[in-house]
Amino acid sequence: MKHTDMRWILLALAAFLLLIAIAGNVEAAVYHPYYGPYGGERFLEWQEAFERYDTEHIIEVRPKKFFGGCYIAGINQPMVADLDCDGVPDPIDNCPDAPNPGQEDQTGNNLGDACDLFLERITMSPEAVPDGRSFTLSLRLVNYRPFALRNIEVFFEIPELRLAQKEDLSVLDAGAATDVETLFRVPPCTPPGSYDASIVVSNPLAPGTTERFVTTKTVRVIPSGRCSGRPNEQQSIISILDMQDVDPERGAVYPFTIVNHESFDQNYILTIDGLDEWGYYQVEPRSLFIVPAGQSREGRLIVYANEGATGEHGFTLTVRSRTDAQQVLLTAHVERPPERRVSFAPFLLWGLLLFVLLILLAALVLIGQRVASGTP
Repeated sequence: MKHTDMRWILLALAAFLLLIAIAGNVEAAVYHPYYGPYGGERFLEWQEAFERYDTEHIIEVRPKKFFGGCYIAGINQPMVADLDCDGVPDPIDNCPDAPNPGQEDQTGNNLGDACDLFLERITMSPEAVPDGRSFTLSLRLVNYRPFALRNIEVFFEIPELRLAQKEDLSVLDAGAATDVETLFRVPPCTPPGSYDASIVVSNPLAPGTTERFVTTKTVRVIPSGRCSGRPNEQQSIISILDMQDVDPERGAVYPFTIVNHESFDQNYILTIDGLDEWGYYQVEPRSLFIVPAGQSREGRLIVYANEGATGEHGFTLTVRSRTDAQQVLLTAHVERPPERRVSFAPFLLWGLLLFVLLILLAALVLIGQRVASGTP
């Protein structure tokens, strides 16, 4: 069949489908091989497009329920899809699913903010924190993508204060928003000033591929009035040995003391990070300590190494209360397990006993045979 005849057939079919759309609130939709479906608001312009296109460039014309997209008329491509109706053709739109005429892309990953994992805002409470006191950093995450994101890691760090904390988010559904927050404690007698906090959000796209979003926040430290020019070590919440040798079989014990410097009773919670890949731990008597005002409590952190783990490993102990938080970087040196030499002495002893038993058995059999035959 000639191309001209095919065009007239397609035009007749399109006209028929348009009548169906008007009568039954169903629109015609054209499926282009590159740009997908087009809305059918302007059938006359479609006709002109059909006449310009070769029939091989039209896949099909069929009835379809209401489709809210648009198209952009051009010279070389009379019908270019614009599904979100933002005036940017889909082939060059960095977010074809949501209107974003400005094509904003603050992360520079070629995915528009309207379709991306968006770091909406960062808040700090209080806005100015005295030295030696605690504060929270909160990050607002919004998932504008059409699919859920899983295993998100949010890493908070203030390098100048040597503070760092990682928070995990198992899943963030499509279109959902959540707040991720962490608690820090400014070291006692930190000089007043502004310190930069870095927040890195990591999202695994595929095995071996991870995308990262980075933002910053300024942390303002003010004087507490409790320092005389040098750090006051007595304000530390926890006292603990920071390095131990870990026996492969018995582990290592880190004794610690928690001190409550406040004028009221406090609950302290201990958490450990950075151990999962090479070992595990146990806190005695428990991970929650209730310390009366001005008093202290003692405990033990016992660290065990997984089979095959050797060498030096670092991990973080965090102590949190309602008003304070302190992080301590600990080090564990996992000793190499002693080589077990196989001793053959037991095997030789058992072999010798078996040989003697066989000789005795043979002698008894021989004696029995002689007695039975009457031979002296």
